[in-house]
Amino acid sequence: LHGRPFGDSTFEDESFRLRRLLAPSFTPKRLKLLAGWIQELIDMCLDEMEAAHDRDPGEPVDFHEYVGWRLPVLVIGALLGLPVDMRDEMMALSDRMGDIEDEPGAFAAMAELEAMMTRVVEEKRRNPGPDVISDLVAAHDADPDLFQHRSIEAFAAIMVFPGHETTVARMDFGMLYLLNDLKWRDWLAEDVENRIGGTVEEILRLTSAHNLGLLRWPVEDIDLAGVTMHRGDLVIISEAAANRDPKVWDNPDEFDPSREVQQHLAFGHGGHVCLGQTLARAELRAVFASAVQRFPGIRLCEGLHDLSIRNDRTGGGVDRVLVTW
Repeated sequence: LHGRPFGDSTFEDESFRLRRLLAPSFTPKRLKLLAGWIQELIDMCLDEMEAAHDRDPGEPVDFHEYVGWRLPVLVIGALLGLPVDMRDEMMALSDRMGDIEDEPGAFAAMAELEAMMTRVVEEKRRNPGPDVISDLVAAHDADPDLFQHRSIEAFAAIMVFPGHETTVARMDFGMLYLLNDLKWRDWLAEDVENRIGGTVEEILRLTSAHNLGLLRWPVEDIDLAGVTMHRGDLVIISEAAANRDPKVWDNPDEFDPSREVQQHLAFGHGGHVCLGQTLARAELRAVFASAVQRFPGIRLCEGLHDLSIRNDRTGGGVDRVLVTW
């Protein structure tokens, strides 16, 4: 899915127009109003994880299955205005879209997701609501030329994928960082309100939403640091490497949520900075704060050496985070 450019400079212009249109949906003020609703979704996921633990207290439960994998799709689905009964299917399609070893399958999943969004768009035209897709429909009806290079359905579908897979990896890795050395779990639990912000920024710094880096193709020859990148070359930009720059951070590979927070590139920079960064931060802060307060004895059930990175995914991540308490 990420093996080629999606457009040229005109496509870029359209992207910036749509970003301006969507920006009000992702402002801190708007998302602050949604904090209680996000917490309700988190509590529901943690309720189900706790129920699974109580059914068989001697067995571990999978944080990835009950929270890391599910919560992001519940949040982005509700923000977009997707019916609840579509969200399981949306999770499966998002997973298939991220498969870097099956290009036909990834594009087929994208087409299926667009077809799903076509049904949603038609419903929002009949019954608009306080959600992002309704906003897109209203903007398109006011300006039929707004979506010139991508249909409204395609644009809505593309919003699902980064709202899901990127946050999944960071939730799972964040829990692994916090529980690999229990002093950090206990440190956070001692003063959640004042420490959760720095904890989340450290998790964001050390985790990447792009397992392979950002893929870009120059539109003209560029010389950078003595290297010529030719028009059409594939350029892989690693924000994960930048976030471990020893000139910026002491012991940059070490997880230390108590360190002074500095600007990182976890959400990109400039005109393409992640539009949903405020939403992602809100989810991560609420998840980790809730987990350590609700389950103060939470711990891992296997060592990090037992886990494998999912290198077949654009977002990487792991396929399980087994915990108990």
